[in-house]
Amino acid sequence: MRMIFREERDRDLLRAYERVIKSYGKDAPYISRKEIMKCVVESGAERYYVTYEEAFRNVRRIMNGKSLKCKNRRKRFMYMSLYDAVKRYSELYPDLSFGRILMRVLSEEKAPCFFISQERASLLLNSIQKKVVA
Repeated sequence: MRMIFREERDRDLLRAYERVIKSYGKDAPYISRKEIMKCVVESGAERYYVTYEEAFRNVRRIMNGKSLKCKNRRKRFMYMSLYDAVKRYSELYPDLSFGRILMRVLSEEKAPCFFISQERASLLLNSIQKKVVA
């Protein structure tokens, strides 16, 4: 991921964490950090944290039947998710070009998850919370 979306992703991750904690209510202190992180990661993200150029290149590879160059399982899942969204939008807007459809998906769609591991989410939240306290 390019650095340009890091702050936005971190803010959204912190908000997702706060929503999950709030959803547990008084039981929150008794829920394991691992379970909370699982819920946070799977709760959905406000957007896809990827540049248009990178998304264009990788979704186009999928459309052309080529394999993705990235090895990270979560990144591959993100591009497949973007591909599925582009296919849906293509049916809704058949007159739009691939580039315009991709732009709409990136600007309008929420991502189904954060596409990071629970461990990475936990480390990020620790770092974010330290910055907030400092």
